[in-house]
Amino acid sequence: MSEQVVVRTLGRFGKVTGYEELKFLQCKGVKTGTRRVRVQLKSDIPSTSWANGHRAHIAYQGQPRTCWRCGLEGHEARLCPNKRCSRCLQVGHTLAECKGDIVCNSCGKTGHLARLCPDRSYAARVATGVVEAVPVPAFQTVSPDAPLIAQCPTLAPRWRFSTPFVFHLVPGGSCRSGRDCQPAH
Repeated sequence: MSEQVVVRTLGRFGKVTGYEELKFLQCKGVKTGTRRVRVQLKSDIPSTSWANGHRAHIAYQGQPRTCWRCGLEGHEARLCPNKRCSRCLQVGHTLAECKGDIVCNSCGKTGHLARLCPDRSYAARVATGVVEAVPVPAFQTVSPDAPLIAQCPTLAPRWRFSTPFVFHLVPGGSCRSGRDCQPAH
């Protein structure tokens, strides 16, 4: 998931002032898939949100835990007593009862679904002439030309994707210790 998508998604809750993609400690340039984003909050961010049609898990100190289905506090999705419309994204009614407009769960705008979101696809943005750069200061950069094998000779990762924001490393015996396979903080 691109930096612009993460910034746009979290920017709905406040001003994004920093962005960092975490990397494995012993492997310069190998990213964990987790992002650390600094946001000056205007409102709390739900513990689960949608970005580009994918569910993203978000955590920060002091964050209220919310149900990913309805977005409300006080219960988990498996015990959710609330109806949530998949058309307008409002709590309190179902799709069959909906009289509202279609709302995109990626960008929050009306009139289209996430899979057809013009903000979701770079090609769609180019086609419509809506291409904007989102400058965000990075905490640390790694040269894209740096050879990963030379930087990390002891780690030959196999990846298993679990969410858009978090990738897990399956060592397969190639790490010298568990410490070698831990994400950088």
